[in-house]
Amino acid sequence: MFMAEQMDFAAGYVRRGRAHRNLTDAELIEAWKAAFGALSHVPRPGHLGEILQDFQAELDLRQLAPPFDAVGEDLDRLKAAIAEIFERLRADPEHFGEVEKELQADLTAFRQEREGPKG
Repeated sequence: MFMAEQMDFAAGYVRRGRAHRNLTDAELIEAWKAAFGALSHVPRPGHLGEILQDFQAELDLRQLAPPFDAVGEDLDRLKAAIAEIFERLRADPEHFGEVEKELQADLTAFRQEREGPKG
């Protein structure tokens, strides 16, 4: 599923005009690192995540690997924040159930969109 999601992000990025196509590889990598670092301080869905996804899509289109080795501290911060969010969810079983239902609905919608109309 992760690869399909990446392909969808890349396709959306291309449809929106491929805003980062004029960056050099080095500029793109630096921009990706900056966006990843910013997201690690604010690990919530939203504008920063969308910016990072666009940089990631451009990396994917160029067949460049994201430089995770260069953002180790940011990656650790992001992992810790995600673990904290997950622990808070687990501490509230009712909210956890709601989030699980939302994720299942998102997954179902994603699958239906990928499979297209039947008939």
